[in-house]
Amino acid sequence: MLDGLSNLEVLSLRSNKIKELEYGVFDDKSNMTHLYLQNNKLTTLPDGLFGALSKLKLLNLSSNELTTVTKDTFQGLKSLEYLYLDGNKLSKVPSDTLVS
Repeated sequence: MLDGLSNLEVLSLRSNKIKELEYGVFDDKSNMTHLYLQNNKLTTLPDGLFGALSKLKLLNLSSNELTTVTKDTFQGLKSLEYLYLDGNKLSKVPSDTLVS
């Protein structure tokens, strides 16, 4: 779906009823700085899904149906400044999840 968009910096997929993101979907998007995924139906995120997005500054996952995140969910996000997880079904976030 996103093949050939290696220079993409901002991607908005909000409010699309997305239930699942396949591992590797962002692998050639290393220039991306903003990713908007809010208001979808995501329940889980594969560990390392965002690993190639080392320049990502903003990740909005609010208003989905996420129930868990692990220490590997956000692995590789070295430049992340803003992370939005509000409006999900998270009961806890492990303390090592947001440690770089």
